[in-house]
Amino acid sequence: MLSLQLRQELSQQQKLEQKIEQKVELNQKLSQKVSLELYLEVEDFMKGLIRKVNNRNSWKNFNKHDFKFTYAAVKYAEVKHIVDVTGPGFAHCQYNMFDGIQRGDWTLFVVTDMIPTEFEQYVALHERGEQLSLGNHYFASKLEFAAVGKDWITKKYASWIDQKMPTKFTDLTIPVLFPLIPDDFLDELRNMGNDVDEQRHAEDFIEENPLPELVMKKALTYEQINQDLISTMIKSIGPAQQAIYNASLKSGDPNVALLEVQKILKNNILTIHPKLLSVYSDKIVAEKFIQAFEIIKDSYIKTYDCSLQMKADTIKETLHLIRENKPFLIYKNIN
Repeated sequence: MLSLQLRQELSQQQKLEQKIEQKVELNQKLSQKVSLELYLEVEDFMKGLIRKVNNRNSWKNFNKHDFKFTYAAVKYAEVKHIVDVTGPGFAHCQYNMFDGIQRGDWTLFVVTDMIPTEFEQYVALHERGEQLSLGNHYFASKLEFAAVGKDWITKKYASWIDQKMPTKFTDLTIPVLFPLIPDDFLDELRNMGNDVDEQRHAEDFIEENPLPELVMKKALTYEQINQDLISTMIKSIGPAQQAIYNASLKSGDPNVALLEVQKILKNNILTIHPKLLSVYSDKIVAEKFIQAFEIIKDSYIKTYDCSLQMKADTIKETLHLIRENKPFLIYKNIN
């Protein structure tokens, strides 16, 4: 008989898993699609990267927990534009044959100078999980943390992630991060099938070493912070539009309205503690954040014949400026 405390702990574990799986299912319905043209552009970059790995022979072997595979060790400077989005690992499934790599074959990449040596293996196993699940980030993360738990370093590993890349917890609720595979190619890969024995082993391994409660709680908490950021931006639309109108009655200077809008956005966004803004996830927030800003921008253009713009190139950089109490909006004449 299970003790009452153990039954309660298992019930709590199941509830957290259900919440995360519901988030994954919702985000899967909302996930963007990728064109074949874009995918092949990415593949061209991957070919060059594979050549570099071949030239310096920086392939590594993984052999642990009954998983055996090879991955490519690459450097941050080579893949900055990718890993700033994906984190220290990514994978690519070959569309066109290349240098002995067949259509449907996967290449796994780990950015070794972003990771403590002792943690490299878990990032590599995550990418193997992406391959086995055809890009399901949640499955891959469960496989990664199954190994972390099996090796008794969950707290240490989670602490490192929390310090260096907290959005990894947030992104647990995202089914597919990278690569986004064109639908027709994805259907083909499903029909081709995976290594059945390894797939079954991965599923059993995850079941034997479930996602730690610590990790699930962080994922749900950080995902909620991102949802709060979206809500805050949406709630700012009305007051910002009113401020633009009021400023136009007092002055024809577009900078007056800009400062008022900037003040409203800053004050509302900073109702979320500045430190918590570090868990911002572009994949969850960006689209709705930009939509809200475009509504405010449209009101500004109609009133002043000027375009309101964010000073930084990305929302992440904009949030950094807000945390630093620096100007983050500019206006430009349309004509």
